Amino acid sequence: MSKEDDEILEEAKERFKSAEEYYSSEYQRGREDVDFVLGKQWEDADAAKRLQEGRPCLTENRLLSHVHQVINEIRQSRPAINVIPADDKADVKTAKILKGIIRNIENQSGADNVYDTAAWNAITTGYGWIRVNTKYSNNENFDQEVELIRVPDFQSVYLDPNSKMMDGSDAEYGFVFEDMDEDKFEDKYPDASKVSFDDKTNENWCTEDTVRVAEYFYKEYTKKTLYLLNDGTITEEETEDYAAKRDVQIPVVKWCKLTAKDVLEKTTWESQYIPLVPVYGEEVWQDNRRKSFSLITQAKDPQRRFNYWLTASTEIIALQPKQPYIGVAGQFASNAEKWANANNDTFSFLEYDPVQLPDGSWVAQPPQRQSPPMGSPAMFQEMLAAGDGIKSALGMFNPSLGQDAQAKSGKAILAQQAQGNNATFHFVDNLQSSIRQVGRICVELIPKLMSAPQIVRIIGDDDEKQMVPINQAVVETQDGYAPVGQNQIPTDFFDMNVGKYDVVATVGQSYATKRIETANTLQAMLQSAPETFGIFGDIFLKNLDVADAEVLSERWKKAFPQMADDQGPEAQALMQAQQAMQAMQAQLAQMDQALQQKREKDQAEIGSEIAKNEAAIQKTQADIKKTEAETIKIMAEIQAAQVAGAGLTPEAVQEILRTIALVEEQSRDTAEAVDLILSNEEQKQASLPPEQSAMLQGETL
Repeated sequence: MSKEDDEILEEAKERFKSAEEYYSSEYQRGREDVDFVLGKQWEDADAAKRLQEGRPCLTENRLLSHVHQVINEIRQSRPAINVIPADDKADVKTAKILKGIIRNIENQSGADNVYDTAAWNAITTGYGWIRVNTKYSNNENFDQEVELIRVPDFQSVYLDPNSKMMDGSDAEYGFVFEDMDEDKFEDKYPDASKVSFDDKTNENWCTEDTVRVAEYFYKEYTKKTLYLLNDGTITEEETEDYAAKRDVQIPVVKWCKLTAKDVLEKTTWESQYIPLVPVYGEEVWQDNRRKSFSLITQAKDPQRRFNYWLTASTEIIALQPKQPYIGVAGQFASNAEKWANANNDTFSFLEYDPVQLPDGSWVAQPPQRQSPPMGSPAMFQEMLAAGDGIKSALGMFNPSLGQDAQAKSGKAILAQQAQGNNATFHFVDNLQSSIRQVGRICVELIPKLMSAPQIVRIIGDDDEKQMVPINQAVVETQDGYAPVGQNQIPTDFFDMNVGKYDVVATVGQSYATKRIETANTLQAMLQSAPETFGIFGDIFLKNLDVADAEVLSERWKKAFPQMADDQGPEAQALMQAQQAMQAMQAQLAQMDQALQQKREKDQAEIGSEIAKNEAAIQKTQADIKKTEAETIKIMAEIQAAQVAGAGLTPEAVQEILRTIALVEEQSRDTAEAVDLILSNEEQKQASLPPEQSAMLQGETL
């Protein structure tokens, strides 16, 4: 083994020892808490003593339902990663692409399970973990992709105990442990040694049939100097002419796989962060040391109290004698067997024997059933008090658990439910902080793993999947984006390597829940105002929780194309073209009216002038009729294209727009001819004597 590997291994052992000293007590409490949640609620010594004495140890677990309440609230409103531009080189569209890539990573990794497991461990033990990793996308090339890894065993991760940030972003190192079967280990690392450490940590690295392998992440730092020039620019090139300079430390994360004696593998991790993201429970700092408690840590004593009084009450009732019938001696003689089994069997009737007393009288009164055993009212009150103590320790009361409340108004019940949510919101908030750090790591990894031009899959907020070209010029199409083709003008360039982006995590309802609420809201609007269906019918149909909702929405768009003005650039172009043609029709009508008025005026003039003007007017009106015909034809094509909707291609739209341009040019020529005719008329009238001009105008009127 090289000197470098020796140094790595020695440092790893020292850091492991320090981390183990810190986490041993924390993880011990976490193990006890999760065992308690799952029903192990009696101390081993007490349970053993009672078992030896034949006494019961009853457990009525009232904590698990509270844990389920919190974890299921998280499942219904998981934090979502959002990417936002953070400098002037970043843009909103690329941020949306990055967000879609991260959503695809989450989808491929089963992030729901990853986050839920981390939340469960944080709530029940105080420590949950999310791991970010990279892997080869397939066995055919060297392309890599990001993945999120579920960490079921909270004890398998040690993170730098000196980390202060809630998301672990300032951690200097971390360990992930895996117990490998000896046979599997020998196959993968035939030259590696399985010899344990020479100190007390040996037992933590090797067992009888397995070898504990540790993945070790640690940071190194490279130094660089930044120079601020007089013109405000910043450079790393050494220069004598600068306004200021400063040295910065750039973190570089290294990864190794270790055993007790060997460095099995090593490489450089492509992010500045240790990819082990903690999800803490209830964080408390004491003596400059983090302690993370589970949800139920403070509720264990009230639960033990409840179990004790439940057991004591049950035990007392069970030990009371069973004497349901009391009678005089001799009353049970004839049916002694039936009376003996009356506690266990059900008989239609029981006969008893009359008994004669010494004074000669007869006892006619039958045997009497006695009252059943009664528990202690004080014990029952103790159980009630213990149950209330559990709720108080957790801050979760009946309305938070879906139980009936004394407050009957809706606002009062919601207020009490909000109190329970507020009491446990720090678990949700801690998970949100951790998922934000997951997003930061992904944003840092994506440009490095996806630096070449390629087409990637993204997933939108509505879970719609889309293929998008990145690191290349693109054009916007009806279905999204496509690489620039021949003779096409690019509309965007999604460069993953340019710009700085930040991440926020938001807690809210899932898209499916929002979709159902949207449908319910719109349905209520339709009941009060049915005419609004023509405004948002496609949105209402799309959000219905029925089969073929998308098909219904698309058919609505085809039936009412004029209302669906957000169908993409092609549909918008058609709407603009339709408006232009309508304006052109109005202009042509005005020109035709002006020429008709000119014709009526010419009827008052001499024959030669009439013939001359009539020819020009007829030609111009013919041009107007021709242009109107072409306009009507184009309008029909536009309406047909709008009805076709989804079948419209960008090429077809471009052809329609080119035809419109030609018609517009023809219309302009016609307008110039009309203006020329009217201008000549004005000039002619201006050249006539006043009395003749007045006579002609009077005749026209």
